[in-house]
Amino acid sequence: MTPFDFFAKISTRAVGIPLVFLSSGVVTPPYFKSNLATFPDAYESIFTRYIPQSIKNRLSNKYALRCKWTIKGFNKSAKHFNVAPMNHFLDLFCGDYTLIADEISFLNLKPTSQFSLRNYVGPIFPDYLFQTQRKQTDAKIRKHIEKPGRSILLSLGSSGTKQMFLDILDALNKTKYNVIAVYSTILNEDEIPRLNNNIRLTKFVPSIKYINEQVDIAIIHGGRGTVYTAAYAGKPVIGIPMQFEQQCNLDILVRHGMAIRLSKKNFNKKQLMKALREIFHNYDTYLNQALILKKRLQEPKGAENAAKRNIEIIQHKVT
Repeated sequence: MTPFDFFAKISTRAVGIPLVFLSSGVVTPPYFKSNLATFPDAYESIFTRYIPQSIKNRLSNKYALRCKWTIKGFNKSAKHFNVAPMNHFLDLFCGDYTLIADEISFLNLKPTSQFSLRNYVGPIFPDYLFQTQRKQTDAKIRKHIEKPGRSILLSLGSSGTKQMFLDILDALNKTKYNVIAVYSTILNEDEIPRLNNNIRLTKFVPSIKYINEQVDIAIIHGGRGTVYTAAYAGKPVIGIPMQFEQQCNLDILVRHGMAIRLSKKNFNKKQLMKALREIFHNYDTYLNQALILKKRLQEPKGAENAAKRNIEIIQHKVT
């Protein structure tokens, strides 16, 4: 079993053993066959903006299911070892058995013969993410969140850009929102700007899920862990994807009616403030959709389910 070891596609076939691949649902064929992918933000330009979004989305899904240029080198090696070639680049994320670390209801997909329901094992998180309790959170952070007025969590993880983080801080610094901003590795200590009292900067919080549950809105990037944490927190989201997979992850929250996705390529402070006003003006609607999704999600047991499914696969192959 392997996550994202693309060369195993060739080596396992060469020695004649089955490959169990652990993958994200947004990079598997069912996601694109269901036309769920949106046109990559990185490829937007002055020309593409005049093409209807529905057409761009449809072309993106079709292209992903036919794209072969990224697998030319792999197929050359496959031919050398006399193993079956890959059909398109999405094959890189699939094995003889493909376990998907997502809930199928979260993705809004239907099971197929190749991607059966039992292979959707669910999200995989470190145990501490859901076990960390309120008492372990900094008392000053808790007090800041509990101040009168709307509260916001800003967390772009390690993939966020320094300039975007600073731009968001600058925009929020001109508001009265109570902000908890987690800068992680994005800023060095000597790069921290002077801010008003409504913003509390911190390098790390023991439980990002707890903070997410306490604030009114989270501003996040689209990493899988971050997106699922927001979904389990049951609060509205403004998402800014740093790359295409994160865009797909955030699109899921948008389709569930709890989020607004902004462009990284064309990001500006006015867009951010417009999105904040949109959610706060219709807060009950966004919050209700977030809570509906939260109730639909099962307790995350992806690691346990994946282990059980591997045992089933081994027993089936042996017998």
